Amino acid sequence: MPSEDTDRPIRLLHLSDIHFRGGKTWDSAPVLRDLTRFIAQEVAEGYVPDLVAFTGDLAFSGKAEEYELARRWLEDELWPALKAEGSDSLPRDRLLLVPGNHDLDRDAVDFVAEATQIALLSQRDQDRIAELLSDTDQREVLLKRHSAYLGFYSGWLGEPHALPWWQRAIGIRGARLHVAGLDSAWMASGDTDRGNLLLGRFQKLSG
Repeated sequence: MPSEDTDRPIRLLHLSDIHFRGGKTWDSAPVLRDLTRFIAQEVAEGYVPDLVAFTGDLAFSGKAEEYELARRWLEDELWPALKAEGSDSLPRDRLLLVPGNHDLDRDAVDFVAEATQIALLSQRDQDRIAELLSDTDQREVLLKRHSAYLGFYSGWLGEPHALPWWQRAIGIRGARLHVAGLDSAWMASGDTDRGNLLLGRFQKLSG
């Protein structure tokens, strides 16, 4: 007979759109304190998450200082709240992070990136997208907007994280769960993003 712990469902804490932003902590801090308090109460009642999925817009404008605010909150408030009494802390790789359109630095989108995006959107050719994204130099032009985001996630995981999309197998109580984080924000740049973003099967193959 499986134990109560191994037999229970895999629990997912889903968060998004916190928009950490310098100069706005006076506004967001009370909300985040209440959120953390609520999560800690749920954990105390036995609803301990196995995974934390953050699906976009951790930051407001993809700047390094915004991710520093996010790191402090995760390390000092959220992650301690996820620790059940008598158990180990949740491993850091249980944070499943994907970027949203606010997780990019629009100032890093230059003329070359804009021209490349226009060409990709006019063709919408999966082979051409894969050809471009598989070339490190060409890909770097488009992914400069994700530099601070990738630096933050690499620091959080304690290992290099070079791409804003990924796939990972995680063992949870004897089960093997395969998860994938896909990114449509690698082409986001402004107010005309709706309907003008591409995913690309390359992400599935290269994460």
